[in-house]
Amino acid sequence: IDPTAARKMLRDWAEKTGNRVAASGTTSVSAYAVMARDGAEDFYCTDVGGAIRLLGDRFEPSDRFATINLLETRDEEVYFDRRADLTASPVQSFLELFAGDKRDRETAEQVRKVILSGVSPRKG
Repeated sequence: IDPTAARKMLRDWAEKTGNRVAASGTTSVSAYAVMARDGAEDFYCTDVGGAIRLLGDRFEPSDRFATINLLETRDEEVYFDRRADLTASPVQSFLELFAGDKRDRETAEQVRKVILSGVSPRKG
């Protein structure tokens, strides 16, 4: 399934059912930093079975060349401050990238600068 179509379907499904869905921080990195990514887009959701039923025949499990991965979790932190288009918060992106390899940690520094650019020092 096309990741863009899946994102829209998952967003609409979440709004309709009350389930939670968010792109992972690494999938969302392009909103905050420059990083070449290849591979599947990862989505957290509270009900993987329901998401698979929603995607129907368009979703076929595969060990190779997946376009999306569905990861079930009720951990509220991954859904905190997600954007309307399911993009993860910059903090979530930072945390996931910082836990990765050297290239991921370097990209996490770009995301950190984006986060801190919105914070101004206290006057006075």
